[in-house]
Amino acid sequence: MDFLENIEMPAWLSYGIAITVVVLFVWWKFKNQFLFPIQSIETTGTITNWMAMNEGGKKYFFPLIEFTTLSGEVVKFRAEERSEGVPLYEPGTKVGIRYHHKDVKFVKVKYPAI
Repeated sequence: MDFLENIEMPAWLSYGIAITVVVLFVWWKFKNQFLFPIQSIETTGTITNWMAMNEGGKKYFFPLIEFTTLSGEVVKFRAEERSEGVPLYEPGTKVGIRYHHKDVKFVKVKYPAI
């Protein structure tokens, strides 16, 4: 294995390999977020109820939302967004929904203006 000791790798090649590895990792980890605007499907959902939670002496409300996919599957989920003190919208309020066509758990909600 003496021949390996005599090989010198150019600096640009080692940097290129490192950059390629980082780019491939970022793509693998975040490809759904990058492709979401292209691969998502838009529909309308409804706020069905609110879930209350106390944290640090404050009361927070999370909307419970329901929507139907293009295939007819009814999806119910608790949104990550929350309001403090009182719910922002009444149950029955329509919201915009964008969901990933392969994974309906990957959802973005667009709320109406207040």
